[in-house]
Amino acid sequence: MDLEMQQGRIEVAKDVLLDYRIYGSEGDFWVIANGYGASYDVWEGVLPEICKKHRVLMWDYRGTFQSSCPEGQVPSLSDHIYDLHCLMDAFGIERPLICGWSVGVQVALEFERAFPDRVRALILHNGASDHLFHRMFGGFPGGALLLSGVTRAMPYLWSKVGPILRALGGKPGLCHAFCKLGLLKGEPERFVDAYNGMMNLDMVRYSAMAQKADRHDIASHLSKIAVPVLVTAGSRDVITPPKIAREICEQIPNARFELLKGNTHYAVMESPERVAEIFEAFWKETCAEA
Repeated sequence: MDLEMQQGRIEVAKDVLLDYRIYGSEGDFWVIANGYGASYDVWEGVLPEICKKHRVLMWDYRGTFQSSCPEGQVPSLSDHIYDLHCLMDAFGIERPLICGWSVGVQVALEFERAFPDRVRALILHNGASDHLFHRMFGGFPGGALLLSGVTRAMPYLWSKVGPILRALGGKPGLCHAFCKLGLLKGEPERFVDAYNGMMNLDMVRYSAMAQKADRHDIASHLSKIAVPVLVTAGSRDVITPPKIAREICEQIPNARFELLKGNTHYAVMESPERVAEIFEAFWKETCAEA
């Protein structure tokens, strides 16, 4: 990705160093709150298009990838809100558009609730507003209980299956299987780097963070949001199905809904140009002259 980029680390609390990147050199700031377990590379197809007119701030959540946190700490959404506020202050970012993907939708919504005067607009891309595990895969009976059980058992499970899953990294075979199952769309090779990045995380901490996210519920705040909002969903997203996005959109005054036909939860990797086009059109229609 041939794109101007500033990278560094900033201390926001004791033993908390956040790895951040600022893409682009001019234009209004956008902030991207990533999905859990997703690296910067997931957005490599979208960023060149966005950064033709905007600058973009991204960061690794504390305790993931290149961002540190105290030993034994399980970061929560409130930690991410604090961290983003610190980053915005550090770089003089006053009122950006905030785009959240997957768990990042909850981060974006929670930031808007805490600091409504610091948000210009929201893009809620393929995520949920409450009880993540209960909503995943369409909320199938027992799904939340199953996923929560897996999370609690992760220290034992990962010691057994982690080496096997890591060994599969670098090979498109597993990603090809995901495509066959409908969890991904497109050429399996494009997902290999993202898979390998996730496999290198501290999965015990990661799963505990996901369980904390499952307890989060901001649905009651949706009707109070006053900034422009775009809600998107992939028509083939089985992780956070379109029904969830439509429910969010219906509760936010004047929110817009966009269905990404044929895409899964990973539309930013599957159809990056289309995603960037939809995001930019929303910006032009609602924020360009604001």
